[in-house]
Amino acid sequence: MTYIIDANNLAGKLKILGEVNFDKKLIRIIKDYNQGKGRQIMLVFDGYDSMGDKIVINEKFTVIYSPRDRYCSSADDKICELVERIGGSDKNFPGNNEYVIVTEDNELINRIEKIKEQTKQSIKTEATLKFIERLRKRWEEEEKELENRGLEDRQVNKINKELLKIWQ
Repeated sequence: MTYIIDANNLAGKLKILGEVNFDKKLIRIIKDYNQGKGRQIMLVFDGYDSMGDKIVINEKFTVIYSPRDRYCSSADDKICELVERIGGSDKNFPGNNEYVIVTEDNELINRIEKIKEQTKQSIKTEATLKFIERLRKRWEEEEKELENRGLEDRQVNKINKELLKIWQ
C-alpha cells in the first residue's frame, strides 16, 4: 500500500503548520510512524522554488517539495501529477499496488476524482483526521512500550510534553 499525503493539510490539522521548520517536524513524525511498517509513504509539501526537491528518507519514505513552475504551482498539482502516473509505464507507480491519497482538501479531492474517472483507476482518498487517529494510536502504543521499559518519570514527562505539543 502506498500513501500519498498532502503534507501541508496534515500539518494544518496537527496545528504545526505555522511553526518554524514544521516540515522537518512532520517528516520526523511520519518517519517514526512508518518505522518497521510495510507501507510506502510519499509526503508532498508546497515547494518554494522552481526546481522543487525529492528526498528519499529510506526505501519506504519519500519527501517531495513541489516545484513552482508553469506546470506545477502547489503540492496539490504535484499530487495530481503523481495520481496521473499511477498504473502507467512508470515503474515507481505500478498499477497492481493500492494507493491512498490522504487529504481533506475538497478541491484536491475533486481533482483526484476527475483523474480517476478519466483513467479508470481505483485510488482511494482518506480523510486527514482518520490518518491522524492512526498516528495517535501509534503514539499511544509507543508510550505504553516506553512505560514497560521502565523509563524514569522525568523521561516519560518529557515525551508526554512533546506529544502534547504535537496534538494541540
